[in-house]
Amino acid sequence: MDERYREFGNKDISDTDASDIRDRIDVVGTPEQAIKIYGVIERTFTNEEQKALVEKGNMKIIVREIEKNIAAIYLGKSDGGSYKIIVDPRCIESELFLHELIHHSRMVDDDRQDILIRSRSESDSVIMMHKDDRSLEEAATVLETLARHSPYKDPKVPSYHNRVAASKEEAFVKIKEDRELVTGTAEEGSEGLKGKEAKDAVTKNFKDSHISDLVIKELSPKTAKDRLNELESKDEQN
Repeated sequence: MDERYREFGNKDISDTDASDIRDRIDVVGTPEQAIKIYGVIERTFTNEEQKALVEKGNMKIIVREIEKNIAAIYLGKSDGGSYKIIVDPRCIESELFLHELIHHSRMVDDDRQDILIRSRSESDSVIMMHKDDRSLEEAATVLETLARHSPYKDPKVPSYHNRVAASKEEAFVKIKEDRELVTGTAEEGSEGLKGKEAKDAVTKNFKDSHISDLVIKELSPKTAKDRLNELESKDEQN
């Protein structure tokens, strides 16, 4: 491993564990890009969460230019090898790359048990779920991304919040309000949450968030909140 990577180990994790985690996350890009990617992971996930990211298989993060309107893509373990994320070099330190990391965490981290913070994927290799679950998956991932994003930067694109607002301007306002809802502040440079704090912020505040009204109409008429209520009702009946 390039010696320049070693200084980026999490201070609360043993040198052996930190090195093992980095060795299992292969970055296809420049050394500078790799440093940024490891930095994002270490700023936004706890030690145990980092270990869980690679527990079911190595990760490969490929840095390359993507289509104009796509910042990052999560591919899962589509070829039976490593879990893959492709990220545009301009978006490594944006919330858009973190969003894909959280999709991965939701699928592979067995410590995630709550309906809201665990993917309803039928597979732990690639995201496979009922179309009614897609709005919930994306909305919960968006809110957790807002909770974890550190240091916080105002997004450049409204992403899924565009679907719960009447205009682009309103979408950005709602993003800011959702960030404040889960962390208490939307100031640029503010620290995000990790671990249980991040997950609890999502489960406690999701139904009050703007993004809980997300509907991906191409797949299902149900809002994310409606689907969550439906699943919670089924759980209570069982």
